[in-house]
Amino acid sequence: MASNARPMVQVASRFQRSVQLESDLAREDALDGYVLHGSGELALETTARYVASSQQRAFTWTGPYGGGKSTLALALAQLSGGTPQVRKRAKAALGLDAASEVTRAFGGRKAWAVIPLVGRRQSLEAALSHGPARLP
Repeated sequence: MASNARPMVQVASRFQRSVQLESDLAREDALDGYVLHGSGELALETTARYVASSQQRAFTWTGPYGGGKSTLALALAQLSGGTPQVRKRAKAALGLDAASEVTRAFGGRKAWAVIPLVGRRQSLEAALSHGPARLP
């Protein structure tokens, strides 16, 4: 017998799929509804601190499947290298102000050149050769 009862919980469509770094980078609405959790905030602050105080530029974020690593990477990529509107929305989604360590390290006036690379069975040279064509 079919039920006419409405579901008590509804999930917005944007939360029903995983983040796609390559295709979501230029989307202004990609971070709508994003909630930065404590471990993500700590990862951003630690990364920003090393960028500001050292020559280190390679970092590894680890965590459980579904823990938000890709969304956090998308937020950082949009903050540092998106269009002015995308960067502004990423800053708001992350709850950053102008004085924050993360804003100073990644949200400056000049955007970074962000090339989203997702692991595939190909050489780094092949992946990089296709990267600039995807820049917003």
